[in-house]
Amino acid sequence: MARTTIDSVADLKIYKKIGHGKTAEVFLVKDVMNNSYALKKFRNEYTSQQQLTFKDSSSPRENSYHSTSCFSDPENEVKVLSELGNHPNITRIHFFDGQHILMDLNRNGELFDYISLGSPLFDEELARFYFRQMVDVIDFMQQSSYAHRDIKPENILLDEHFNLKLSDFGFSTKQQEGEQLTHILGTDGYMAPELLRGRGYDGFKVDIFAMGVVLFCMVNGFPPYYKKAIATDPYYRFFVEKRTHVYWSCLQRKYNKNYSNEFMSLVTGMLAYNPQERIDLQMIKSHPWYQKPCSLTTEEIISRMTQIRSQINTEANV
Repeated sequence: MARTTIDSVADLKIYKKIGHGKTAEVFLVKDVMNNSYALKKFRNEYTSQQQLTFKDSSSPRENSYHSTSCFSDPENEVKVLSELGNHPNITRIHFFDGQHILMDLNRNGELFDYISLGSPLFDEELARFYFRQMVDVIDFMQQSSYAHRDIKPENILLDEHFNLKLSDFGFSTKQQEGEQLTHILGTDGYMAPELLRGRGYDGFKVDIFAMGVVLFCMVNGFPPYYKKAIATDPYYRFFVEKRTHVYWSCLQRKYNKNYSNEFMSLVTGMLAYNPQERIDLQMIKSHPWYQKPCSLTTEEIISRMTQIRSQINTEANV
């Protein structure tokens, strides 16, 4: 379908609200050619008057936005996305007018909805497919010296072909090698222990931790600990005490699970309490669990996700 140039919200028709968060609401909108998009409308306290327009070009960085001013969440999101350029697993944006960001519509919603059902269809094989896409986009960000700092299933969207699209870059920041960041940002259940202790931290390492939580959630449908990655948590304490063999044994008995040794090894390395002992992206990419070929075809992945999607729709209508 042909695309038309969109210069303002006035060029769009709003159909319905499809999501909301602390800083913004998201609406399904269409242009005059009936193309669908997602329109993110920020609440007044998070807006500015800066207008930016993004266009396709031979060089993704030709339209980069540079500024030395302090960015609020929407400004920072636009700045980061413009500097990163295009990636197949990053949601593309079309314009920003200070209060709205117009983005590609990811028709299959949030990854959170799919894994929160705890469906047996979401096993290690399906998780491996999505985890590889997640690693690819975070590797892309790290090569551009960016940390995301809010990786969670709610910020991972799925397009019409059920491919992963990372979103919500409002907390993202430049991270130089060896630099210690100090702003405490993120979502409690996905925050690394050093963040929760209020200490300086490596943005790349906290992203690895959050990815480990997401990977665990994909396979289980629930988080790896009770509430937070703190020493007093009844489950995470096993990571603090380096008794993860007890942790995995308890989980397998309690939930009648049969994890592969490679899966347990990878998650354990990503959720390490000490950030210096936490594995990095290169170690993840060389890990046996990551290296194992995915046994699912594209058609099988779409079939599984479609089945889970149907279950989501059924429960929503109950």
